[in-house]
Amino acid sequence: MEQPHDSQREAKILAMAASERVIPLIETFRENGSHFVLVFPFVRHDFNDLLRDKKLSKSHIKSCLKDLFTALADIHGKGIIHRDIKPSNILLKSLDGPAYLSDFGIAWAPEAPGPEAADAKITDVGTTCYRPPELLFGNQKYGCSLDLWAAGCTVAEALDPSHETLFDSGELGSDLALIQSVFKKLGTPNLEVWPVGLCVRLTQTLTD
Repeated sequence: MEQPHDSQREAKILAMAASERVIPLIETFRENGSHFVLVFPFVRHDFNDLLRDKKLSKSHIKSCLKDLFTALADIHGKGIIHRDIKPSNILLKSLDGPAYLSDFGIAWAPEAPGPEAADAKITDVGTTCYRPPELLFGNQKYGCSLDLWAAGCTVAEALDPSHETLFDSGELGSDLALIQSVFKKLGTPNLEVWPVGLCVRLTQTLTD
Protein backbone atom coordinates (compact mmCIF):
# COMPACT_ATOMS: atom_id res chain seq x y z
CA MET A 1 0.00 0.00 0.00
CA GLU A 2 1.26 3.47 -0.86
CA GLN A 3 1.67 6.10 1.84
CA PRO A 4 -0.24 7.48 3.63
CA HIS A 5 -2.18 4.19 3.45
CA ASP A 6 -0.62 1.66 5.80
CA SER A 7 -2.72 -1.08 7.39
CA GLN A 8 -0.07 -2.05 9.94
CA ARG A 9 0.23 1.56 11.09
CA GLU A 10 -3.58 1.70 11.17
CA ALA A 11 -3.64 -1.27 13.56
CA LYS A 12 -1.08 0.40 15.86
CA ILE A 13 -3.01 3.67 15.89
CA LEU A 14 -6.33 1.92 16.52
CA ALA A 15 -4.81 0.22 19.56
CA MET A 16 -3.74 3.64 20.87
CA ALA A 17 -7.06 5.25 19.93
CA ALA A 18 -9.25 2.67 21.67
CA SER A 19 -12.21 4.39 23.34
CA GLU A 20 -15.99 4.20 23.56
CA ARG A 21 -16.67 6.05 20.32
CA VAL A 22 -13.85 4.70 18.15
CA ILE A 23 -14.59 1.56 16.13
CA PRO A 24 -12.84 -1.29 17.99
CA LEU A 25 -10.24 -3.45 16.29
CA ILE A 26 -11.06 -7.05 17.20
CA GLU A 27 -7.92 -8.72 15.85
CA THR A 28 -5.39 -8.82 13.04
CA PHE A 29 -3.93 -11.77 11.13
CA ARG A 30 -1.99 -12.71 8.04
CA GLU A 31 -4.03 -14.37 5.30
CA ASN A 32 -1.99 -17.10 3.61
CA GLY A 33 1.11 -15.50 5.01
CA SER A 34 0.72 -12.38 2.86
CA HIS A 35 -2.29 -10.06 3.21
CA PHE A 36 -2.53 -8.25 6.54
CA VAL A 37 -6.17 -8.36 7.64
CA LEU A 38 -7.89 -6.13 10.20
CA VAL A 39 -11.09 -7.48 11.77
CA PHE A 40 -13.82 -5.10 12.95
CA PRO A 41 -17.33 -5.65 14.31
CA PHE A 42 -20.15 -5.51 11.78
CA VAL A 43 -21.84 -2.10 12.04
CA ARG A 44 -24.81 -1.84 9.71
CA HIS A 45 -25.28 1.88 9.00
CA ASP A 46 -23.16 4.84 8.01
CA PHE A 47 -24.07 8.43 8.77
CA ASN A 48 -23.82 9.57 5.15
CA ASP A 49 -26.40 7.08 3.83
CA LEU A 50 -28.78 7.78 6.71
CA LEU A 51 -28.61 11.51 6.02
CA ARG A 52 -29.22 11.04 2.30
CA ASP A 53 -32.17 8.72 2.97
CA LYS A 54 -33.64 11.14 5.55
CA LYS A 55 -33.80 8.41 8.16
CA LEU A 56 -32.53 10.40 11.12
CA SER A 57 -34.42 12.84 13.30
CA LYS A 58 -32.78 16.07 14.47
CA SER A 59 -32.14 14.56 17.89
CA HIS A 60 -30.54 11.48 16.33
CA ILE A 61 -28.34 13.68 14.14
CA LYS A 62 -27.19 15.72 17.14
CA SER A 63 -26.45 12.53 19.07
CA CYS A 64 -24.26 11.24 16.22
CA LEU A 65 -22.39 14.53 16.06
CA LYS A 66 -21.85 14.45 19.82
CA ASP A 67 -20.38 10.94 19.47
CA LEU A 68 -18.10 12.20 16.68
CA PHE A 69 -16.71 15.01 18.83
CA THR A 70 -16.34 12.66 21.79
CA ALA A 71 -14.19 10.40 19.61
CA LEU A 72 -12.17 13.36 18.32
CA ALA A 73 -11.55 14.64 21.84
CA ASP A 74 -10.25 11.21 22.82
CA ILE A 75 -7.90 10.73 19.86
CA HIS A 76 -6.70 14.33 19.75
CA GLY A 77 -5.81 14.05 23.42
CA LYS A 78 -3.34 11.37 22.31
CA GLY A 79 -1.99 13.44 19.41
CA ILE A 80 -3.71 11.26 16.80
CA ILE A 81 -4.93 12.95 13.61
CA HIS A 82 -7.62 10.98 11.75
CA ARG A 83 -7.15 12.88 8.44
CA ASP A 84 -10.37 11.70 6.78
CA ILE A 85 -13.33 12.94 8.81
CA LYS A 86 -16.56 12.79 6.78
CA PRO A 87 -20.11 11.45 7.24
CA SER A 88 -19.40 8.07 5.63
CA ASN A 89 -16.69 7.36 8.22
CA ILE A 90 -19.20 7.63 11.06
CA LEU A 91 -20.85 4.25 11.62
CA LEU A 92 -24.00 3.47 13.61
CA LYS A 93 -25.13 0.20 15.15
CA SER A 94 -28.76 1.25 14.72
CA LEU A 95 -30.77 4.37 13.94
CA ASP A 96 -30.67 5.11 17.67
CA GLY A 97 -26.88 4.85 17.77
CA PRO A 98 -24.35 4.74 19.20
CA ALA A 99 -22.06 6.18 16.52
CA TYR A 100 -18.42 5.26 16.03
CA LEU A 101 -15.56 6.98 14.26
CA SER A 102 -14.07 4.53 11.75
CA ASP A 103 -11.49 4.18 8.96
CA PHE A 104 -8.10 5.07 10.41
CA GLY A 105 -6.36 3.93 7.23
CA ILE A 106 -4.54 7.24 6.71
CA ALA A 107 -4.38 8.39 10.34
CA TRP A 108 -1.18 9.83 11.81
CA ALA A 109 0.13 9.60 15.36
CA PRO A 110 3.33 10.84 17.00
CA GLU A 111 3.93 7.34 18.40
CA ALA A 112 3.49 5.73 14.95
CA PRO A 113 4.52 8.34 12.39
CA GLY A 114 5.82 5.90 9.80
CA PRO A 115 7.86 7.77 7.17
CA GLU A 116 6.11 11.09 7.97
CA ALA A 117 7.92 13.42 10.34
CA ALA A 118 5.74 15.75 12.39
CA ASP A 119 6.80 18.75 10.29
CA ALA A 120 6.75 16.90 6.95
CA LYS A 121 3.39 15.13 6.82
CA ILE A 122 1.75 14.12 3.56
CA THR A 123 -0.74 16.72 2.33
CA ASP A 124 -2.58 14.41 -0.07
CA VAL A 125 -5.03 13.29 2.62
CA GLY A 126 -8.69 13.88 3.34
CA THR A 127 -11.64 13.76 0.96
CA THR A 128 -12.36 16.52 -1.57
CA CYS A 129 -14.71 19.08 -0.03
CA TYR A 130 -13.69 18.24 3.57
CA ARG A 131 -10.04 19.24 3.01
CA PRO A 132 -8.95 22.36 4.95
CA PRO A 133 -6.92 25.33 3.65
CA GLU A 134 -3.67 24.14 5.25
CA LEU A 135 -3.71 21.08 3.00
CA LEU A 136 -4.67 23.05 -0.10
CA PHE A 137 -1.66 25.35 0.37
CA GLY A 138 0.85 22.65 1.28
CA ASN A 139 1.37 23.17 5.01
CA GLN A 140 3.03 19.93 6.14
CA LYS A 141 3.13 20.92 9.81
CA TYR A 142 -0.64 20.62 10.29
CA GLY A 143 -2.15 19.22 13.46
CA CYS A 144 -5.50 18.15 14.88
CA SER A 145 -7.20 21.29 13.53
CA LEU A 146 -7.28 19.37 10.25
CA ASP A 147 -9.95 17.08 11.72
CA LEU A 148 -11.88 19.94 13.29
CA TRP A 149 -12.30 21.69 9.93
CA ALA A 150 -13.65 18.47 8.39
CA ALA A 151 -15.85 17.90 11.44
CA GLY A 152 -17.24 21.43 11.05
CA CYS A 153 -18.03 20.66 7.41
CA THR A 154 -19.75 17.47 8.56
CA VAL A 155 -21.85 19.38 11.12
CA ALA A 156 -22.94 21.94 8.51
CA GLU A 157 -23.89 19.16 6.09
CA ALA A 158 -25.77 17.19 8.73
CA LEU A 159 -27.80 20.18 9.94
CA ASP A 160 -28.61 21.49 6.46
CA PRO A 161 -32.14 20.30 5.54
CA SER A 162 -30.94 19.19 2.08
CA HIS A 163 -27.70 17.69 3.50
CA GLU A 164 -25.56 19.34 0.83
CA THR A 165 -21.83 19.61 1.45
CA LEU A 166 -20.75 22.97 2.86
CA PHE A 167 -18.09 23.50 0.19
CA ASP A 168 -17.99 22.40 -3.43
CA SER A 169 -14.85 21.03 -5.10
CA GLY A 170 -16.47 20.96 -8.55
CA GLU A 171 -17.15 18.08 -10.91
CA LEU A 172 -13.48 17.07 -11.01
CA GLY A 173 -12.84 17.53 -7.30
CA SER A 174 -10.12 20.13 -7.85
CA ASP A 175 -8.29 22.10 -5.16
CA LEU A 176 -8.82 25.38 -7.02
CA ALA A 177 -12.59 24.85 -7.18
CA LEU A 178 -12.58 24.06 -3.46
CA ILE A 179 -10.54 27.19 -2.66
CA GLN A 180 -12.98 29.29 -4.66
CA SER A 181 -15.93 27.75 -2.83
CA VAL A 182 -14.33 28.39 0.59
CA PHE A 183 -13.65 32.02 -0.30
CA LYS A 184 -17.20 32.53 -1.56
CA LYS A 185 -18.63 31.17 1.68
CA LEU A 186 -16.17 32.64 4.18
CA GLY A 187 -14.63 35.59 2.36
CA THR A 188 -11.17 36.07 0.87
CA PRO A 189 -8.38 36.14 3.50
CA ASN A 190 -5.95 39.05 3.75
CA LEU A 191 -2.70 39.85 5.55
CA GLU A 192 -4.59 40.60 8.77
CA VAL A 193 -6.04 37.11 9.10
CA TRP A 194 -3.44 34.98 7.30
CA PRO A 195 0.38 35.05 7.61
CA VAL A 196 2.28 36.77 4.81
CA GLY A 197 3.90 33.54 3.65
CA LEU A 198 0.55 31.80 3.25
CA CYS A 199 -0.86 34.72 1.26
CA VAL A 200 2.18 34.56 -1.04
CA ARG A 201 1.60 30.84 -1.65
CA LEU A 202 -2.09 31.57 -2.25
CA THR A 203 -1.22 34.17 -4.89
CA GLN A 204 1.21 31.79 -6.57
CA THR A 205 -1.36 28.98 -6.56
CA LEU A 206 -4.08 31.11 -8.12
CA THR A 207 -1.78 32.54 -10.79
CA ASP A 208 -0.02 29.29 -11.82
